[in-house]
Amino acid sequence: SRPIGELRYGAPLLRERCEEILTLVRPGGILVLSGLLAEEADAVRVAYGRCGAPETTLDGDWAAHRFTLSA
Repeated sequence: SRPIGELRYGAPLLRERCEEILTLVRPGGILVLSGLLAEEADAVRVAYGRCGAPETTLDGDWAAHRFTLSA
């Protein structure tokens, strides 16, 4: 078994389920994707690119994106 720190499914799952996740946010709503490894944050931003440019926060090895969806 691998240590918990090596389980890396967050960003790939968010990319894979992008369309499904976006159906849960109403137009004009805000989507926050947090707990991302900084090294994977750009790939997640690209996957959600149709939401526009996110407000991104970096804190050491961690990142979060805040998207405001078009109304």
